[in-house]
Amino acid sequence: MTTTGGGRFRTGLAAVGVFLAAFLTGRYALVAWQLRAPEDARYPYPNPGMTDLRDTVTLPARALARGIDPYRVDAYTTAFPHAQEFDPYMPWWLTVTKPLADLPWDRATLVWSWVLAGCVSACVVGVSARIRQLGAGTWSPVLLAAGMICAQWLWRPTTFGQGLGNVGALASLVTLLAILPADRDRWLAPWVALAWVKPQFGIPVVVVLLCRGQWRRVLGGTMMAVVASLPMIGRLVQLEGGLPALLRTVLASASQLSTRTDLEPLQGRVDTVAQLTLWGAPPSGAVGLLAGAAVLALTARLAMTVSERSPAPATLLVGLALLVTFPHIHYDLALLAPLVVWVVVDRRGGRWALAIALFLAVVGLLPGHALVGGEYNRVQAMAVQLAFLGALGWALTEFRTIRRIPRGTRLDQ
Repeated sequence: MTTTGGGRFRTGLAAVGVFLAAFLTGRYALVAWQLRAPEDARYPYPNPGMTDLRDTVTLPARALARGIDPYRVDAYTTAFPHAQEFDPYMPWWLTVTKPLADLPWDRATLVWSWVLAGCVSACVVGVSARIRQLGAGTWSPVLLAAGMICAQWLWRPTTFGQGLGNVGALASLVTLLAILPADRDRWLAPWVALAWVKPQFGIPVVVVLLCRGQWRRVLGGTMMAVVASLPMIGRLVQLEGGLPALLRTVLASASQLSTRTDLEPLQGRVDTVAQLTLWGAPPSGAVGLLAGAAVLALTARLAMTVSERSPAPATLLVGLALLVTFPHIHYDLALLAPLVVWVVVDRRGGRWALAIALFLAVVGLLPGHALVGGEYNRVQAMAVQLAFLGALGWALTEFRTIRRIPRGTRLDQ
């Protein structure tokens, strides 16, 4: 009877978890649509709902229809002075989102809010399955997946990005699927290809996987992204008058956007270069990217050295390094929510990892203006950087301990 009662309890708990996960997914999809801004909203937005959908899908398609390269910042902002600049998304993004851009505004926002919410939840299920294989095998797979979906929607960066219609949360989870260790990596190349939707996700993924020696998967995923982009690249080459001109335009756009911190939304960036710029340091575009790649490579290599004994904290360190060393806005912290859950459910994390996880949970769960008003995003960014430094210190301590262990000793003993 005890076993039967325990089984019934677990089944009931899983059913409650699935209901809550579905409820929260639907709720945030509906709220994002209901709070949509007018299509012609201008900054500063009294209501920014779905403005990122407009500026990354609808208006770029209109620019192309007018014969304007959306990557050319000056021409794009002249044509649409009420919009944000178009980030350097991979060209395949312009191809797959065109049907959405052809819909009327109210219908496009309705479709996108549900599609985005569904994709985020589906990716969380994939992440939870991977994490269960890595160290949470005693947990019910359904309960773990439902709990992770609930945690993801209670995580403020995810809900904020959903309200904007931003693809950042989805890109974060795809990135996590690409960098999480796996026994079978046959699906790694597609995750790499999808992570390339934003170069600030694609480049760090490539750096981490190269440190792991998975260059074939990196090459395969990158080639998939390039092949999917070829039709749109051909269109853009025609607009720019040649491939070299297009490359110069994209590089100029990426460099300009990576150093911009003047608008209030950009002051929520969590990367170190942005914070230094806000404090008055000279902006650094290409130099910042190179420095970020070097720091991420060293951090990833260090994390992989200690990951056999503490996989959850080591992967959390990689996630923090990704956010701190490359241009990322505060809603990209959606990457960390599943990692925080993994640290909590994994018994090998230790007290340090639990403390960092709880610290990050507070950073992601508190209402935006609960403590420090309009400066919350800045404080949030600094908190992430402090967590990264703490995680780096822990990894260095673990590395020194491992170096003193005789060869042939199992690290999990």
